[in-house]
Amino acid sequence: MIDWTERHLRFAPGLENGDLHGQFPACARRLTLWLRARIGVVGRPEWILIKLHTHGAPERNASMLLGEPMRRFHEHLRTLREADSSFHYYYVTAREMAGLVHQAECGATIPKFTDFARV
Repeated sequence: MIDWTERHLRFAPGLENGDLHGQFPACARRLTLWLRARIGVVGRPEWILIKLHTHGAPERNASMLLGEPMRRFHEHLRTLREADSSFHYYYVTAREMAGLVHQAECGATIPKFTDFARV
């Protein structure tokens, strides 16, 4: 997603790519962009897939991944869930996400988190 709130060289917008690191922790503003991107599977528009990544877990990212920024992000997710009972979120591996995509392609209406071995 194009991120007009994060400008580079004062002119060009930032590019949101789901990379988590010390300078760019997960936050409510970024979550809004990830949700607005609406990445999903045809036929299952309510299943929005967000893939976040960090390169290993270098020590310089420890306070972001395990500290206050991530705590605030998880509190925000919980607040969204409490405000909207249709809002669900799951933490999955890349392999599990591939399995969920396959389920959506096959017409599943509720994600199943068992037996990803057949994917």
